[in-house]
Amino acid sequence: MGKKTGDIRRAENLVQKKERQTKKAKRPACCGSCEYNQPNFKYRTCLFVRCPMDKTRRTLRDKPLRKDKFSA
Repeated sequence: MGKKTGDIRRAENLVQKKERQTKKAKRPACCGSCEYNQPNFKYRTCLFVRCPMDKTRRTLRDKPLRKDKFSA
């Protein structure tokens, strides 16, 4: 019974590792190639508050843009 559970755990770990690799492959290398990138927003760089591709990435700018295209 010990060998079977070890084999099952090993197979589960391989599947989880493969899932993590595919998630990393889907993630854009930088926000410039992302479809949600909004370079014209004054206070944010993304359409969303949290980046949908990488939950740890910040979308708020450190310094707001001096002038955005939406204000007159």
